[in-house]
Amino acid sequence: MPRLTPQHHMAAVIVACLVVFGLHPQRTINLQPMLPKDTAAHLVDYTPYYPGQKELYRHEIFAPQNQHKKRLVILGSSTADSIGCDYTWQRPDPHRHPDRNVHYSCSITSQLNTILKKNDLNEWEAFNLACDASRQANMLFTYARIAELKPDLVVFIDSFPFAETRNAGVTYLDASQYAYLDHVYSQDAHVAAAWRHYSAFLTRRGEETGYKVPIETPTPDYKQKTAVSSHISLNDILVAGAGRMRNVFMIDARPLPVSYNPTRRVWSEVGDTDQEETNPDVGYLQAFNIIRDMQALHGGQFVMVLAPIYDQRHHDSFLQSIHEGRYGQYFRDNHLNVLDLVLLPLEPVYETYDGYHNTPAGNARIAAEIFGYLQRQHLLPPRSALAQQPDTGDAPGTPAQRIF
Repeated sequence: MPRLTPQHHMAAVIVACLVVFGLHPQRTINLQPMLPKDTAAHLVDYTPYYPGQKELYRHEIFAPQNQHKKRLVILGSSTADSIGCDYTWQRPDPHRHPDRNVHYSCSITSQLNTILKKNDLNEWEAFNLACDASRQANMLFTYARIAELKPDLVVFIDSFPFAETRNAGVTYLDASQYAYLDHVYSQDAHVAAAWRHYSAFLTRRGEETGYKVPIETPTPDYKQKTAVSSHISLNDILVAGAGRMRNVFMIDARPLPVSYNPTRRVWSEVGDTDQEETNPDVGYLQAFNIIRDMQALHGGQFVMVLAPIYDQRHHDSFLQSIHEGRYGQYFRDNHLNVLDLVLLPLEPVYETYDGYHNTPAGNARIAAEIFGYLQRQHLLPPRSALAQQPDTGDAPGTPAQRIF
């Protein structure tokens, strides 16, 4: 074999650089024909956090390893998302790094998964599809995106009535996304009738409130971005590997210690009198009928949870409205399965850090309440005889838990 000179080595490096940086074979050569058909789904950088409305295909509920799981889906806003381990989620602390103590393990969903595993219900998995500041409209969009998966159980946790404000958050959707809602919820005649009535209600309320339905689109796109791809390059594989490594360091890392701040707010026993936030039109509750009816199409179940709210524990007119008043009457008339935890006595500072959002200890209590309720409703299998998880939930009928 002839001896290669330094000039030969230099020429080889130059040619390699020209090929890699000029022709980009790592990006242009399609490896898909040589790979299994579902390879693209395995290359997605999945996350347990809400990835955004346009990137929902990246949520771990779509991951191939979860396709045979029984799915318990959590919907709602920040109280349901509950990834903030302490008050720094809303008010960053510049003296800590990172300045926000946010981690999936602190959430209600994570606590539910812990309880499921302790009860040997390993075929079940809870998925957090709640999102900070979200309302009914973008949760309806989120559900529409996962409806094809036919979730076994959907739990909507609402700091009632937050999800109903700002005309259900219709302005959080663009015209194409709203058209997608109309497309998905018009497939079945019964659901379509409920959707048309609710959509007309939002349109009317939009004129009254200024939060108008986005309908200005000449060519609505009913398709949303998915993991399906006909082109897979070496670069795609390398990027996927880097994403997996990043998740190992970020998601599997431990959260910061919980920081308690007893002086952050005054815990006075008075009711919240903000009528705009506590007295929405009862028509907004139609959104929950739509999710329930969609679930029924494949034999799935739906439960609405009224989250603990410290201020509302002492607001008599609000409590009357959700129990015997117009909201409670709507729940009963429409046969909605509602778990009322508004009065759950979470301890200020140590279990709830602002009256709406909770520490891991508070989220663990909420998860235990939800789990116990779902089992008593026979929506989850009974406890395994091998499991020794104690029932920390209050008994049915106590002030902390009212069943409609």
